[in-house]
Amino acid sequence: MACHYYISVCVEESGGPTIPYNTGRVDMVDGATSDPDDRLPNADYGGKDKTVSNIRRIFYRMGFTDGEIVALMGAHAMGRCHTQDSGFWGPWSFAETTFSNEYFRLLVEER
Repeated sequence: MACHYYISVCVEESGGPTIPYNTGRVDMVDGATSDPDDRLPNADYGGKDKTVSNIRRIFYRMGFTDGEIVALMGAHAMGRCHTQDSGFWGPWSFAETTFSNEYFRLLVEER
């Protein structure tokens, strides 16, 4: 949940709009029923098709559409990945401190 807070702060600090944010879920008291092996990030499922399928499975379960998933993934335009979270290290784009479409451009051009 803290990740969403940081995303909203990053957007605001890079000149974007203020995004209201409230912590917590209304349908769960805590994460006791969450499968610890079924959470993001998990950066590699052995190929693009398997990774996309897993991302959809997780986010569909939360009621997201493909468009909403893509918009959420755009948060990778800023910041970097960390070994302890995903097994990878480094920026997601060449402009990690700039809010732009660089992440999406790289997805299309580098596939």
